[in-house]
Amino acid sequence: MTNRKESSEHVDIEQLAALHARARNGALATLVLTGTVIMLMWGRMELGVLALWGVASAILEGARLIVARRFRARRREPGERLLWTLAALLPASASGLLWGALAVYLAWLDSEWALMMVFALPVALMALAAANYALHRTVHTVHIVLAASPSVLILLAEPSADVKLAGVALAGLTLMSLYSAQLTAQRVRENLALRHATAELEARLRVIHDHIGSAPGVDRLLTFQTSHDPLTGLINRREFEKRLGQALTSAAGGRRRHAICYLDLDHLDMVNDTCGHRAGDAVLRQVAARLQTLVRGTDVLARMSGDQFAALLTDCSLENATSVGENLREAVRNLRFPWEDHVFQVSTSVGIASIDVTTPHFADALSAAHAACLVARREGGDRVRSYQPSDLAHGHHQHLARWMQKVREAVESSRFQLLVQEIAPLDKSASQERHGELLVRMLDENGDLVAPHTFLSAAERYNLMPAVDRWVIQSSFAALDNGSDALSSLDLCAINLSGQSLSDPELLGFVTGLLDAAHFSPGRLVFEITETAVVENFEAARTFIHTLKERDCRFALDDFGSGMSSYSYLKNLPVDYLKIDGSFVRGMLEDPIDRAVVESINQIGHDLNMKTIAEFAESDEILAALSELGVDYAQGAAIGEPRPVS
Repeated sequence: MTNRKESSEHVDIEQLAALHARARNGALATLVLTGTVIMLMWGRMELGVLALWGVASAILEGARLIVARRFRARRREPGERLLWTLAALLPASASGLLWGALAVYLAWLDSEWALMMVFALPVALMALAAANYALHRTVHTVHIVLAASPSVLILLAEPSADVKLAGVALAGLTLMSLYSAQLTAQRVRENLALRHATAELEARLRVIHDHIGSAPGVDRLLTFQTSHDPLTGLINRREFEKRLGQALTSAAGGRRRHAICYLDLDHLDMVNDTCGHRAGDAVLRQVAARLQTLVRGTDVLARMSGDQFAALLTDCSLENATSVGENLREAVRNLRFPWEDHVFQVSTSVGIASIDVTTPHFADALSAAHAACLVARREGGDRVRSYQPSDLAHGHHQHLARWMQKVREAVESSRFQLLVQEIAPLDKSASQERHGELLVRMLDENGDLVAPHTFLSAAERYNLMPAVDRWVIQSSFAALDNGSDALSSLDLCAINLSGQSLSDPELLGFVTGLLDAAHFSPGRLVFEITETAVVENFEAARTFIHTLKERDCRFALDDFGSGMSSYSYLKNLPVDYLKIDGSFVRGMLEDPIDRAVVESINQIGHDLNMKTIAEFAESDEILAALSELGVDYAQGAAIGEPRPVS
């Protein structure tokens, strides 16, 4: 990955290359203006001087075209920024001097029409330069200053008040032209920087594709995925926390100080609700690419969760971190996201916290930055807030504690609802089995459904997932025993288990006790365990799986591809189904890397005699692509939305 200095140089060269690409149109327009000036001056000034000036202008524009043509064909090598700058700057400077010299000559003629031309020439040249040189701030500034300064000075030096006023007006027009060109150049630079960051991100993701096709290659693929977010290519939360630990160690001596910027996007749910998750994913990719252009090569940028990012700013004071946070906030606010008939704009809330010798643990710094971010969002969003000790009480922990109490009350009063989503075979000639995944939703005090991530994050934070999982298991067994209409047509019913439940030594006895009392066949049950939970509780997971496999229960490894560091775990687990992480499935039509990952994971599953299930199959086109790759089952909106069990 290029560092910030190399990236800036690359963008500068690309900006100059774009300037050279427009040289032909610019030279033609300048020659037209030159011809117009010659016609207006004909008979009013010496013919020899006029001819000499016209020939000089033509030679300069011709030389500019030759240089531009050579540089358009030149490879854009790092370290050549000065050469590229001179190639654009010298013709622009010469042109500015030539037009400025004409103004000086006209002033020497000392006539009213000559003074009018002294004013009009730079104005016309500014209009041309807006399309000619405005792509690069330095080149445009030098050209305009050299061309317009003589005219401004000449007019201001005249004794007439009206002419002096014209000089002031011309100076104002010059400043406006320079400012307008600066804005244009900045927009061009930001677009080029975004394009460069996106291309770098795509190149990094193609590393995945290069390693597909062999067992060692697949192992490298999964190693990459254990530390990176598949959607944006940024490092994930686990890897970010590892880097935070290293930063804390480096700050322990008291000589170094770092900072964390925690970003939470505002209004991303509006994009998802209006245009679907594909649009939301596109927004996240563009935000990630833009943020990467604003952090240094020594900094670390990560995607923490759905719409949250974090940046570790190394050797950075809290004051400087606040300035960086403002830059990140403003950059996100200035982005526009066109999608079909809509143009979306999002903003971000930013929380800042420091890491120094007084920081007891990296988790404390991360919690502080997150708490400050939550307070910033609660105060209206689109703002930066440095951590205050009161933030933890009023921010993150208060929010989670509030939901902890609600989840606890829901468990005690069974205020949950069980839903089932169908999992269908893609090749009905190969399998007639009908599956369904059992999902849980919490009901609030008014009986309305609560978004899953809202209560599940609190349940995980305060170790309430085992209680939620037990409610799901018990309710699922009861529904199967009672012959629920929603489940009676299904051959297999999948139940999710969290990592906290897997580490609960009493869970296995709880499940086997329910199985002993059940009136349905245990062969109808599939327990889904995420690969992250398996890695963190491997021995407990293996014991749980082996014991229940003896009772004819089946197992699925959920969200495969999102975090496992080695597929050697997979070879040592007797699971029946491999569920391909939906983040790859969702983007496989647009992104060849996502498609390659789906194909690779499908091949891994089949090589290990497992059936594969693709999550987030949201369209008929995705179903067709999955079928073409030989994936066995699909789950998602294209198959069916979740429906209540009772």
